[in-house]
Amino acid sequence: MRLEGISSIADANKWLHCFIEQFNRKFAKMAFNPKDLHRTVTETAEELDDIFTWREPRRVTNSLTITYDKCVYLLENTEENQRLMGKYIEFLDYPDGTVAIEHQGRKINYSIFNKLSQLNQREIVENKRLGSVLAHIQQQHE
Repeated sequence: MRLEGISSIADANKWLHCFIEQFNRKFAKMAFNPKDLHRTVTETAEELDDIFTWREPRRVTNSLTITYDKCVYLLENTEENQRLMGKYIEFLDYPDGTVAIEHQGRKINYSIFNKLSQLNQREIVENKRLGSVLAHIQQQHE
């Protein structure tokens, strides 16, 4: 657009039609088969969410936990879930940021243990400083 001397949105909108024609002439390829083979969407919004979900296989530990994205997910301690120890289940990460855990179509209840939220950097720094202060006091008493 700079090469064309376009500096406003109105000028850009006028130029857009010409640009698309030039771009298509340069890069467009004819389809191998001209017939439209797209299928109509018959799924509901919930089914589409499941289709576009990121799925990760995770192995259940003997303590009924799985890890994903630096978090530990604690599975509910039920008889059904105890049978999953050592087996792989699916971790579902939806596009909207929600997550779910599933095995053979059955959603599994869980709670989250976030390792990073348990870490308090301030306490660690203060402990380090406290150790050096105590060592200095001990040297003074000696």
